[in-house]
Amino acid sequence: MFVSVDLGNSRIMMMAAERQEDGTLKVLALETEETPAECIQHGIVKKPAELASLLSSMAKKMENRLENLLGKKYDVNSFYTAVNGRSLRSLRGHVSRSFSTSTEITFGELSILRNDLRDKINTERAIYSITNEEYLVDGEYVRDPNGIVCREIGANYLIVLGRSDIRDNLQKCIDRVQLTDVNIDGLAPLAMSDAVLSAEDKSEGVVHINFGAGTTSVVVYQNGYLRHVAVVPFGGKHITNDLANEACGLNLSLTEAELFKMKYGSPIASPDGKDLRIKIPSKPGSEPRIILKSEMTKVINARLAEIVTLCTDEIERSGYAEQLRAGVVVTGGASRIADFKEFLEQKIGMSVRLGVFAHHLDIESVEKYSNTEYTLLVGLLLNATDECVRERKIEEDKPIAPKKEKKSSSWKNIFNNVGTLFDEPEGPTIK
Repeated sequence: MFVSVDLGNSRIMMMAAERQEDGTLKVLALETEETPAECIQHGIVKKPAELASLLSSMAKKMENRLENLLGKKYDVNSFYTAVNGRSLRSLRGHVSRSFSTSTEITFGELSILRNDLRDKINTERAIYSITNEEYLVDGEYVRDPNGIVCREIGANYLIVLGRSDIRDNLQKCIDRVQLTDVNIDGLAPLAMSDAVLSAEDKSEGVVHINFGAGTTSVVVYQNGYLRHVAVVPFGGKHITNDLANEACGLNLSLTEAELFKMKYGSPIASPDGKDLRIKIPSKPGSEPRIILKSEMTKVINARLAEIVTLCTDEIERSGYAEQLRAGVVVTGGASRIADFKEFLEQKIGMSVRLGVFAHHLDIESVEKYSNTEYTLLVGLLLNATDECVRERKIEEDKPIAPKKEKKSSSWKNIFNNVGTLFDEPEGPTIK
């Protein structure tokens, strides 16, 4: 049984699931809590102790849910989560080696290449991932050079960088969570892509855009390789804030703005020119208010256009904008706004489809958990390898065994392969 956690700007979600014989996931339970005020901002944990307490409480509630469902007592020992944050950016690097005589390439030689790349990275940002894109053996591209005899080998890499406090603050939170272990399973944008993109998508060339509450992530694949990663510092909450802003003139509270954004909002004006008058329920002693849908449309259009422009810039920056035959796949809360797909196609100039992961779930789970808001949870569960939940065994008339020493988080293992991490970001370069 596996457990995943989505540390969202607006909600914290914890999901438990089993992997079936056919590879699909059977979701057993879901715990959801609102993210405490100012606890997570733009993907960065701001209050580690408060978040740790909430996660420990959610784990206990999950244990109770599983007991009620399965009739046995369970312990949630760990969970999978992922790194997110608006400062995440990718950078390309290339290294090569020449040999005086024909040499057989081994894993040792490939490790030397990676170390050479690490020495060339000049940045004060933290390194969150180094992914191999392609190898060049005697000038020809190959996917697996191991065992090939050659005189020269080169490698292209994609390095994902970000602010060090994403890592540091999350680690402080994890150190306080009362569980045996916590698995930081890579980067959230990539885990979400794994849930909604097929191998064929990645081969043909595709963009995955996730419109989250506080940030929007852009991931580009082409020829089966990860080509670009970026996080734009705006999301669905910014649209809500705009609608509630006094300067907008709609006189909506944040709660009303979020409700009417999803119920009546659209970035595209009505084609027939008709305008919907929306009645806002009145408070005791006051008259109901009326707002025009066209006024909401102007606000939503302006902010979405800004976000989409930033996403388009990232697609161009990837260098593969003309090689993305599978088009754009979108997920996230904002993607559920009416006419969103049509608006995005107009702005980006590519085919757009909503990301789905129902094929990864069993029939019962599809009915409840196929909503796009669970994309990260499912992506993490698909990649999970270590059991997170164990049946609690109670032995009578025996002394209680001492509590196991808490393992070091596998978070640290992610970085053992990528070298020294740094603190505040400056412009990264490759020597």
